Amino acid sequence: MTPRSPLETLKSYFAIESTRDIQGVLDHFSPDAAFLSPGGTRHGRGEIRGYYEESARDYPGLLVRFGAGFEDGTHAALEWQATLTDPRGVSHPLAGTNVVEVRDGLFVSFRTYFDPAALATTVPPSHPSPEH
Repeated sequence: MTPRSPLETLKSYFAIESTRDIQGVLDHFSPDAAFLSPGGTRHGRGEIRGYYEESARDYPGLLVRFGAGFEDGTHAALEWQATLTDPRGVSHPLAGTNVVEVRDGLFVSFRTYFDPAALATTVPPSHPSPEH
């Protein structure tokens, strides 16, 4: 089987992340991958797991739409827009860009860029309007 391209790997990762399948997400990372986010740097699947466990706990719902993307050899970048939903059903819009390096179909370096303050923006859950 031919390894996925870096952009295909990113899109596969997002499809799995949207299901909140943490092991499936980790299967996209090499065992010693570097993961950089606004919250800091994590090394290896064990440390990276903590990031995704916290995210899935705080935001069990996730929908992602892709923006522009490009790849060059072993590197790719992909813009995204996401809606994270917390346990109360409140939506939090977020946008960012991921920049990755992929070897043998796995992330060896993963950088995610977004403004964590944007998570304070909320969209209340929609409720059906009362009938008149």
